[in-house]
Amino acid sequence: MSEILVIGKTDSNNEMIRDYLEMHDHDVTIETDENAGLASLKEKRFALVIFECDNDASVARCRQRTEIPLIVVLSDNSESGIIKCLKAGADDCIGMPLRMGEFTARVDSKLELYKRLKEHRPGRDIISISGVKLDMNSRNVEVRGERCRLTNKEYELLKYLMLHAEMMIDGKVLYREIWGDDYNGSKATVVVHVRKLREKIEENAKHPRIIETRWREGYCFKVLQDA
Repeated sequence: MSEILVIGKTDSNNEMIRDYLEMHDHDVTIETDENAGLASLKEKRFALVIFECDNDASVARCRQRTEIPLIVVLSDNSESGIIKCLKAGADDCIGMPLRMGEFTARVDSKLELYKRLKEHRPGRDIISISGVKLDMNSRNVEVRGERCRLTNKEYELLKYLMLHAEMMIDGKVLYREIWGDDYNGSKATVVVHVRKLREKIEENAKHPRIIETRWREGYCFKVLQDA
């Protein structure tokens, strides 16, 4: 059972989220006031925060108070709104109306990923997912136990995808985050780097399992249970 904090302004959403999460054996605390919700992060130990919010400044305030997974529920489900919340520190964003099967699956995925990341960080910034191990201090990468040499951009791309594992990241977001510039139509830049990265970390780059691509949605680093 996980303790989950819901900071939501819509009572109907709050109750629906509570019902579904409790069905999945989670313990849910609901706060309808943003300030009270953020304050409760200091008073009680939670495993995850669900924040109904379209204000990236509020998302940033929440992130400053905790490192636990943060899922933002957006009424403004535009690309610009999603990008702002992700850059402010959200681990995932989902728009309304909520599809509860997908929503609870995202919650469970974030909880499991956070648990695995904690298990692989004994005082060092190490991420280990799907047979790929990345050390953020030494910048060393191992794939299935063997050293993997990456270019600087390949490394930054891999790190960003792993830090946002199980989350679909738009190519425009990747371009801005890795190349530090506004997306200028250079779709090929992201495509080529993802292809090169797959050639180095996938067992079969022609049939990738670790880095998934979805048409018009983006890229996702998958958590493979059998890796």
